[in-house]
Amino acid sequence: MVEIKIKMKYFLLPVLILFLFSSPVSAANLTLKEAEEFLANVEQLYEPPDEELNKQLEQDRKESPELAESLTPTEGYYYPAVDIYKLWQKAGIEPKPLRKDSNDFLFGYEVGMGEKWNLGYPATKLYSKADFKVLRVSSSSLAVSGDYQFLFFKKKDDKWVYFDYTYALWEKYTEPEITFLDDTLFYINELGCSGSGLVDFINTFYAISDGKVELLLYCPDKGHLVGWGLMFDREYESKMDYSDKVLTIDYTINIDANTNTYEPKEGKRYCEFPLFTTNRKVVFNWDGRNLSVDKEKSQLTIDDLENIFGGGEKEYYAMFQPEFDKAKNGTTEQKEWYQLFMEQVK
Repeated sequence: MVEIKIKMKYFLLPVLILFLFSSPVSAANLTLKEAEEFLANVEQLYEPPDEELNKQLEQDRKESPELAESLTPTEGYYYPAVDIYKLWQKAGIEPKPLRKDSNDFLFGYEVGMGEKWNLGYPATKLYSKADFKVLRVSSSSLAVSGDYQFLFFKKKDDKWVYFDYTYALWEKYTEPEITFLDDTLFYINELGCSGSGLVDFINTFYAISDGKVELLLYCPDKGHLVGWGLMFDREYESKMDYSDKVLTIDYTINIDANTNTYEPKEGKRYCEFPLFTTNRKVVFNWDGRNLSVDKEKSQLTIDDLENIFGGGEKEYYAMFQPEFDKAKNGTTEQKEWYQLFMEQVK
């Protein structure tokens, strides 16, 4: 199994999710109108110049005069911000670590920092579905934070009242969007993992149940993994369909062989060549509270979904043995590759 550092949140399966990721429900007093007004009422804060950096830049200009024009000293500036901690207090949100191995919460706040935290360049987007409204809160500057918090409100008398939240972390390519499939079933498209030669976008599915937002499962959306010491590269994408309480996700997976681990007898020292493109689907049934795999109609299991991005040679061979075995009777380079690949997986 190739070990890729990914958000811990997305390795969890439905039976394990409640400990870390169901946010606390409290007797919140926050309304949607109050939240929107609070986030719009910014104050201008001053960020002073970085004096230590400026001293270093001055020294660098003296030592390298030819670079003087490019070594511009930092200057102070004003920026709009709100004290997001006040909003959390009003909502009854107690910041807690989102991962077991750190004190990180959201927007750069770490548990124990106190009862004040400025969110620079606050931005919002409002979503509506049936009896719910969702306010997405973020910073419009990725230099401040790539985190997003989704605040959920339900109708009570003539007001929309907060009841729970969820989040998306470390986004840097696109903004995560929330999509409702049913009145109480939705997903958020977000970044699961990225790095040199790899990226994994995921769809994280949630249910609104008993006044809480509960994480159900994650499914890979699209991505690729190239290199990393493996004998093949992968690229995948998905198409989703939801109808009559049935969610179908079709995957197209493309596999290219490479010579990362050996030197070919003929041809270039390093090369890549196609192996196969295949399609698989997973089908879920929605019962109003949970998504369950329809084993008779599905070609992928929950474990297979995790392995689409994170699986190594053995996992992929178990998933796509007929496709891999065609290389045994393929081209000269495929045959050579297949023989070495079989030594790796057995």
